Amino acid sequence: MTAIKEKIVLWTRRILPAATQSDFQKKKTDFSVTSKSENSAFSTYASLYLYEGDLGVECNSGEIFCKRGMVKNRPQQRAEFFQPQFPGIKAVVTRKGRAYDAIVAVNHALPANFRTLCLVVLANRALFEEAGIPEETPLFVSLNIGALPHMQDALEAGYFLPGPTLMTWQREFVKAGRIYELDFPVPSGSVISKTAERARKTFDVRSTTSNSVVFLAPNEGSFAKSEYVEAFRQDPKFDADQVQFVAPERARLGEIVKGVANAACLVGPTSPYLAAAIFRLPDRVSLVEITDDGEPDPFHKELISSLGGNYVSVSNDASRIMAAVNEICPDTILNE
Repeated sequence: MTAIKEKIVLWTRRILPAATQSDFQKKKTDFSVTSKSENSAFSTYASLYLYEGDLGVECNSGEIFCKRGMVKNRPQQRAEFFQPQFPGIKAVVTRKGRAYDAIVAVNHALPANFRTLCLVVLANRALFEEAGIPEETPLFVSLNIGALPHMQDALEAGYFLPGPTLMTWQREFVKAGRIYELDFPVPSGSVISKTAERARKTFDVRSTTSNSVVFLAPNEGSFAKSEYVEAFRQDPKFDADQVQFVAPERARLGEIVKGVANAACLVGPTSPYLAAAIFRLPDRVSLVEITDDGEPDPFHKELISSLGGNYVSVSNDASRIMAAVNEICPDTILNE
């Protein structure tokens, strides 16, 4: 989205009439999220917002409306997870669409890629119990096409059960008398840990081994497999059989979870798919990120730091990648 379009969208949102406070009720409840394992302990605070009234969600923008007015002053998401869209005026005016007693809205942070899917959408379902949301409440996601295949994998595997999950990328209006909305820091060690635990159980990842290097390569054509495999073969410290490649654009979500969970070290070029590093939990995450200039990606460095993991950035050079892997996890992938 261009800067001009974003300004127009934000201006449009400001001039839309605000919903009258007398027409709906808003309640905020703070709660704690803790996660403990043999290797880590995390804790953070989150908030649950409950809106009640004659409400609905306009799907293109993810905005909540009461009658013809927009519910404003909602939680703000980080820039990485917020892509403003124009509200569908026709949908708001006609208010035609599905209707439910209650929904959990995951929509003002539009999940357009794998990173947002992992750190926002999957995380929402992992927090139902802590937030006190009834298990059977539908999770509603205004879904852009970029995250669709992996979202479908999670649905088929039963990640969101027992509650149903509603997906749409159309200009629809979904009505509900009660709308829950979760707000939590992204990234957050405790939230990520619970999300990873649920994913590992869903895809039956029962244990991990610490003896492999996994390359997460979204564009395999530009990622010279043979160059890196040969570099590992030439180094007597490494077992080339333990070097694996995962092409996430073609892999199912379960394959990504299992591959990363058994990685002593995850290596990959900058992309939203590096959020898959969270599935290494509960063991410590080690990530070597390949960037154009060798400088770290601020968000991914923050993500790994929030999990107490090891992070190194490096330019796209086989010898430098080898040195980075040696630096970041020297004791876990050596030949015995």
